Amino acid sequence: MQNGKDLLTLDDITLTNLETEVTGDITAGADITLHNLIFLGEQEGQSSIDLKQARLSDFHWSEDGGIVGKDLDFHNLAAAIIRDTQGKMDIVTRLSAMQDHGDTNTTQKTVSQQTDTAANEPSQLKLKLAKVHISGDSSIDFKDYTRTVPYQTSLEIDELEITDIDSTQPDKKSLIALSGTLEKRAPITVEGGIWPFSRDIGLDLSLKLKNYPLQNLSSYTIDSLGVGLASGELQIESSALLKDTYLKNTNQILLRKLETKMVSDELAEELNKRLPVPLDTALSLLRDKNGAIKLSVPLTGNVDTLHVGLADVIITALGKAVVPALTGYAIYALGPYGALAYAGVKLGENLLKEKDLPLIFMKGESILVTEQKEVLAPLGQEMQTGEQEDLQICPIVASWELLSKEEIDAVSGDKVPLSSLTPEIQQQLELLGQKRAENIQNYFMQQFNIQKNRLLLCTTVIKEEKKFLPLVALRRE
Repeated sequence: MQNGKDLLTLDDITLTNLETEVTGDITAGADITLHNLIFLGEQEGQSSIDLKQARLSDFHWSEDGGIVGKDLDFHNLAAAIIRDTQGKMDIVTRLSAMQDHGDTNTTQKTVSQQTDTAANEPSQLKLKLAKVHISGDSSIDFKDYTRTVPYQTSLEIDELEITDIDSTQPDKKSLIALSGTLEKRAPITVEGGIWPFSRDIGLDLSLKLKNYPLQNLSSYTIDSLGVGLASGELQIESSALLKDTYLKNTNQILLRKLETKMVSDELAEELNKRLPVPLDTALSLLRDKNGAIKLSVPLTGNVDTLHVGLADVIITALGKAVVPALTGYAIYALGPYGALAYAGVKLGENLLKEKDLPLIFMKGESILVTEQKEVLAPLGQEMQTGEQEDLQICPIVASWELLSKEEIDAVSGDKVPLSSLTPEIQQQLELLGQKRAENIQNYFMQQFNIQKNRLLLCTTVIKEEKKFLPLVALRRE
């Protein structure tokens, strides 16, 4: 290429059963196999495609009919996709640099104009394939450098299949089925159809994702909301219909064990102004007896004019969900467990339903006293004689527990922010929570002979409110 860079490299191409006419047409069903194809190289931090093998079976070609084939299989595909700090896809920038040594902006503008022109014209490519399949050890990595904290994700592909591909029938739907795993822990499936050759690309897809780590999405929530996601899992069921540039999208979202952390006071304050109640209160209201939050997020409109930011989506979804819950909140927040509700943990309501049990601790203490053991004993007896259910032991400490009264009073406001504590104190707080949980675990093991594998310890959560009551939440599953 003009900048001396390799567009692609390839070890070899194998052709079998090849028969041609004098016109150049390939009339017999040939098999074509490519080995070790590398597109745009494998440089760290840049987009690339590494393909160990691609095989097209029953291949025909003619000037009138174009390319016709049966199965196109990509085996052991590794792709890296990069979005640079300017919001441009790295692959476009690199291809532009290969075309011209001249002014980069001019080149990119030309490429953009060509892309826009092509998007507004019907496809002239003649291509018919019965099936495209990705197999073997295949994955796609994506990195987004437009975020203050770059976002990255990795998809391991178990199976990807697209059938009935025909560019000569742009109104014909191609079926697609994908199954894989994100971040080595979150199963994902996508099913439905696409119209890849229509003037305006269309799709009709359903998506299911579960167990996705919420903290991985902090890159986006920090920049738009000023709030990071400290822990929790995402489950989503989504459907999307895009036809003639009009989108109908519904999303049923389940957030499990969501914990947030303040990053930008200014953005967080702006967020709270746009919600019916502050974010912490809203999340507390929406948590069910298992600590999960359910949200419905529809999105409808013409994609050419649909410009909706992440903050707008979250604020709208939370606002609609939280208003019906305000009546219930007023009932229990003023009741005997109002202090617990104030702490941002919906244990007051759960305790009334006899689902969760909060065990309160004195400031900085971890050793179980007689009064606490009296609270735990009935639960131990139930676990000993009842169903073999597990017990989650979840410590929640206060950020001020290791500070003196003078040090606490010296911090203005109703919170002691984690940012005001040294890393050593934060680590000691986490250990304090774990020690409390371990003491409860040992108590049940020693006094009631409960197996250790039924007593599950949670990660320590640190709350900043000065009025928070340090506790360990006991939750039966």
